[in-house]
Amino acid sequence: MVARFAFLALLFVLSSVMPSPAAAANNTSSQTTMSPQTITAYSSYHVSFCGVRRSTLTYVDTVGLDFFNRSAYMSDGNGCVAYTAVSGRAGQYGVSVQQMRGSNLIGVLSWTFWVR
Repeated sequence: MVARFAFLALLFVLSSVMPSPAAAANNTSSQTTMSPQTITAYSSYHVSFCGVRRSTLTYVDTVGLDFFNRSAYMSDGNGCVAYTAVSGRAGQYGVSVQQMRGSNLIGVLSWTFWVR
């Protein structure tokens, strides 16, 4: 119960602080794609997004009901990142993308997705 509340609170904070997927879709410099479109539990999926600073270390946090993963990727010369991950159990997940600005880690993208 506490973990569920904490997860929902984190999703609320992410959605209120970071741009929504709709806002990202309206910005031609920011595109996010995930494949396959239906992600099943404990399976591989691929993510790619653009619209972050070029050639910069980019942190991706993925949060589920009982799951947290932080990975670091280097954005390419076009400001894009692509990676493959493995999903956890079925449920809703939140993703937040951050990059350093000076000595601060700043959120630049966020979205949610479902694992079936």
